[in-house]
Amino acid sequence: MILLAMALAGPLLRPVPVLAQTAPTQTTTDSTAAKLDQAVAAHTQGDKTTTVQALQDASTALENEAKSTNTSFKSKLQAGAEGLKTLIPLAQTGLVKGNLLTKAVSIAKLALGGSRLETLLGGSSLLGQTSALTSNLNLLKTGLGILGGSKQSTGQSLITKALSSVSGLDNGDTKAEPAVRKQLGSVLDLVKGVL
Repeated sequence: MILLAMALAGPLLRPVPVLAQTAPTQTTTDSTAAKLDQAVAAHTQGDKTTTVQALQDASTALENEAKSTNTSFKSKLQAGAEGLKTLIPLAQTGLVKGNLLTKAVSIAKLALGGSRLETLLGGSSLLGQTSALTSNLNLLKTGLGILGGSKQSTGQSLITKALSSVSGLDNGDTKAEPAVRKQLGSVLDLVKGVL
């Protein structure tokens, strides 16, 4: 009987392949940023239902982020959430203008990336934080994309330099950290000025 039970249970006890699980990637790890991108993409495709849902999810996520942070971006996260909320009624009727949505999403990205970058800078060391730093700098880079003019140009230049410096932290060089912190501080000052 024991052998029969084991034989019957055999197929059920086979290990589930790891590939069957959804592995996080750099573009999908941050669900809040993904929802912001989804709102823009759905609006572009004329999908009102998905646009509204993505705006609701993103605004809620920003509110939760604001509640859980003590950074100087707290009020900016709340403002970003409110900005998205005001677009929901317009999105439901299909009257939201693309440039309004893109601007609101960009502001939300700047607040989100700025807050997380400030949190990282508040830690004792940036070593071992290369992935998180890169992810949030890229989030700020896309957020600045809508601005145009000198601020966008200056911001993109600062972020590009910071990304290059951050990659050097992979070597574990503690001497490089002060310079990286200074560059990241300059990026945050610019973002605060924009918001």
